[in-house]
Amino acid sequence: MIDTIGALIATLAMLLAIVLNPPHRAHCPRGFVLNTGIRRSGAFQCTRVPVGGDHRDSRGIIIDDSFVPPGEVDGWIYCTNGQEPIVVDARTVGCQQRH
Repeated sequence: MIDTIGALIATLAMLLAIVLNPPHRAHCPRGFVLNTGIRRSGAFQCTRVPVGGDHRDSRGIIIDDSFVPPGEVDGWIYCTNGQEPIVVDARTVGCQQRH
């Protein structure tokens, strides 16, 4: 019973910490890439890195046989103080002051 109450208190403390200090920078996990951009709300989506690629057939014509494996990761960042969400690189989003 004491373990359950301790776990409940720890969970509530972590949730409160997240609410009080929301993320202002995020990275896609290894093997995922940010190819959808980021919305003004701070929402973004990471998709898996494509597998396969271009190759030439016997006639020398380039064939694209790449595909994106199933699976995606939804994310969200929160920008404050007049900052807006930006794409930093292929796997990173962050906040930047408006110009």
